Amino acid sequence: MRYLLGFFTILMLSTCATENESVTRISGKVSNYEDDFFVLKNFNVEDTISMTADSFQLDLEINEPTYYTLHFGNKSVQLYIEPNENLSIALDPSVLDSTKFYGDLGVYNKTILENTILSFSLKLWEIDSVNFLNRLDSIIMVQTANLNELSMKGHVLFDQVEHARIDKFEYELKTNYPMFYRRLFKKDPDIDSASFFRSLEGYSFADGYLYNIPYYAYSALNYISDQVQKVHGKQAGIKHLNSEADFIKNNVQDTVAKTMLLFRLTEIALNNYKPDSVQYIYDNFLSASNDNRYKERLTKKFQIFKETKAGMKAKPFAYKNIHDEEIDLEELRGNLVYIDIWATWCKPCVAEIPALEQLQEQFKDENVKFVSISIDKRRSKWQKFVTDQQMRGIQLWCGGNWGGDIIKKYAISSIPRFILIDENGNLIDSDAPRPSNKETIQLIERSLPRSKEI
Repeated sequence: MRYLLGFFTILMLSTCATENESVTRISGKVSNYEDDFFVLKNFNVEDTISMTADSFQLDLEINEPTYYTLHFGNKSVQLYIEPNENLSIALDPSVLDSTKFYGDLGVYNKTILENTILSFSLKLWEIDSVNFLNRLDSIIMVQTANLNELSMKGHVLFDQVEHARIDKFEYELKTNYPMFYRRLFKKDPDIDSASFFRSLEGYSFADGYLYNIPYYAYSALNYISDQVQKVHGKQAGIKHLNSEADFIKNNVQDTVAKTMLLFRLTEIALNNYKPDSVQYIYDNFLSASNDNRYKERLTKKFQIFKETKAGMKAKPFAYKNIHDEEIDLEELRGNLVYIDIWATWCKPCVAEIPALEQLQEQFKDENVKFVSISIDKRRSKWQKFVTDQQMRGIQLWCGGNWGGDIIKKYAISSIPRFILIDENGNLIDSDAPRPSNKETIQLIERSLPRSKEI
């Protein structure tokens, strides 16, 4: 899917710029990377960029400083660029901390990377609360010192965003620390909540520049959720999300911030609740946002969720197995069909395989077909994995990673994803429980074709 960038437009290298255009060139050399493309993203863009001989070159027309992220598979690096300032990078996606930046903005991008690496150096589950705070403070001190060396040079957006990135780092670690501590030590951490969380009061969420930071909307929504709970107390499910939508609508004036928060909130609601119950949040988003790109994306997803609720016709598919034979969903009519959408690189997906094998053994004499559809980009990798693991059931390859056909048809945002279809080709559950969930056996038993009993 292609979106036009809000304040810069990608120019094809063959396009000649006019004298009035301000062109910034981004070039790079990528090593130890299988694909010949990467994905360019920020909150206004998602575009696929081709590479030649492991190299790329982009001419960008930009009118103001901005950020965007380069995604190389499941690895990414964020860049800060300005008009008329060229930037060159050399990177290995498997070892991102070795990335080199060249050009006048090289030192700024190097600082972003160094501070990000520092953020990941603190492991929540390794230390007691006293040492945790000491190490957290020392990391923030170094990160802040790194920024202060650059803060006098007048790069306002950079200064705002990078200090906010440190605030996000502190907020996420402090709010998650008690949970990780309880999981590891089976007891509450020895902390004074009032002092421990005092620095998190007034967490910023209402300014548009904040959303240059990847995933900032999620930490902002966590903060907003806490504020809503202070006012309304604990609310069940969708009611709490509706209150969050009201809070955003009443407390956020910046259109970028409001759009990003309501967009992510609606996505969360759609991923966890039935479309009919999400209508209030969805309507809030439509009325608050004037960004047609996000409206189109969410409207399409909302429609897909309506089309894939229980009782609706399952989306047709026809994919090839390891023997290059095409299997059509229609061929499986008369059987209950349990579909696993997965990938070899997805650890939670692979973790479900033993439980899936047990399900197949338990229902081997019933009219149930188990279909695994891989979204692996490379067919050869999938085929080798299926063969080496001697995987049972119907093994199909869709390909495309997150742009795969089956991903688009069901608006899937995470895997593994399981779908249960009845013998007439109608959906029982487009987000069925995993094989390891005890409810799955009961669901399959309740849904078995009645013809088997005759």
